[in-house]
Amino acid sequence: MAPLGLRERKKARTQRDIMRAALNAFISRGYENTTLDEIAEAAEVHKRTLLRYFPTKSHLVLRGQYEALSSFGEDMSARGATPVMDVWERHVRFYTDLNLRARFHKELANIIENDPSVSAEVLRINREYLEILASAFEQELEAVRSPKVVSKVVAAALVFGNGAVYRSLIKDDLFDTQSDKMLEVVELIRGLLPA
Repeated sequence: MAPLGLRERKKARTQRDIMRAALNAFISRGYENTTLDEIAEAAEVHKRTLLRYFPTKSHLVLRGQYEALSSFGEDMSARGATPVMDVWERHVRFYTDLNLRARFHKELANIIENDPSVSAEVLRINREYLEILASAFEQELEAVRSPKVVSKVVAAALVFGNGAVYRSLIKDDLFDTQSDKMLEVVELIRGLLPA
């Protein structure tokens, strides 16, 4: 992969500065009490620049989820003969490991859990995951009775099962065990699928 050019590095730095300013403001003043103008000022950018990278305040909180969804969609499109469960497991493993290195994971989880507009956006993201998975599983499970129904159930079990485990670990302050627990969900569902 070629190194990023000056323009790309500057964009990435600006995005990081905006994210850092936003997360610090959300933590110190609260999500609802923080305005986009305050974030732009703290990041030392114009509000238009902020909105170019993050069209809504929820995009500042959910940037990782949007990137993960996009990456998963690309991986699924390029998977070839790789089983859907293998692609999902790699995805879960990569993003749980990434989350463990994140500085504000608990604070972000609290915003996601407590703000209705952010929670609604997380549900929309989860529905997209569900559609991608269900469509792929339907092709893989065409030999089973009612593949459309089974595919949707399996997809929902993975998406919402992993989500429930994540919320539970945050609530119980067991975030360091996230990767193992998320992969337990994957293995449980894998064990229920027809061979």
